[in-house]
Amino acid sequence: MKATAQSDDDIKGQLIKSLQQNKILQQKIVELQTQLHTEKHRQGDFVVIGNKPIPIRIVRWMDEWNMPWEVFWCYEHSEWVEELDSLFPYHMESSKCPTCK
Repeated sequence: MKATAQSDDDIKGQLIKSLQQNKILQQKIVELQTQLHTEKHRQGDFVVIGNKPIPIRIVRWMDEWNMPWEVFWCYEHSEWVEELDSLFPYHMESSKCPTCK
């Protein structure tokens, strides 16, 4: 009988500890969801791939033309291209970033 009472106390102790851990984890989830919402709002029309924020317009072009982000990056000015060459994807010479304009 003594062993059963002790095992009941052990189970109750484990339950209390589990409930406390659960509460801590739920608080952490709420905190992370808030951070995620804030980050999404801050980034606005950007998607982050790796550690590079990419404008949604570029992501759509990547999907539409099935090309990597590097194609839409102006290496001369380190900016995203805003206008595509009229003969894109066959030519890129007239594609322009804001500084190229």
